[in-house]
Amino acid sequence: MTDIPLALGGLKTAIDIAKSLIGVRDQTIIQTRVIELNRIILQAQEDATIARAERDELKQTIRALQAEIEATNSWDAEATHYALKQVGKGVVLYGLKTNRGEPDHYLCPNCFSDRKKSFVQKTQASRHGELFIHKCFTCSSEFEFEARPWAGGGATSYSSSYDPYAELE
Repeated sequence: MTDIPLALGGLKTAIDIAKSLIGVRDQTIIQTRVIELNRIILQAQEDATIARAERDELKQTIRALQAEIEATNSWDAEATHYALKQVGKGVVLYGLKTNRGEPDHYLCPNCFSDRKKSFVQKTQASRHGELFIHKCFTCSSEFEFEARPWAGGGATSYSSSYDPYAELE
């Protein structure tokens, strides 16, 4: 009968070893799951960083578009104060519709179509003694006016290197 307790002791040892093997197997599974979980967390952090960068880029684009809309609205409001006026034979410039407390002036039609307020300025050059060259210093267009075009005189010729179709080629 002494063999039975001895056999039972051997079985108990075998059960303890089996339990420890189950524990080792469970520990391996846990470690595998932890590694997988860490990989998923790392990927989520990487995705969040990419999403944050995309969000920042979109915010910057929105700010730029808002500034562009504001500039367009500002230009549209400014442009309503001007109208095309014939200042001489075959020559038209943009001039004030009504006096807003500003000195009389004309704007270059080429620049105006590009949404730029560019004044036509008198130069020292003259032709035929009575005609003065006025120039847009933004696009280099030249306008030939009588001595005082603002006081009812007019432009008599116009020359420019501006080509509105050059951008389309």
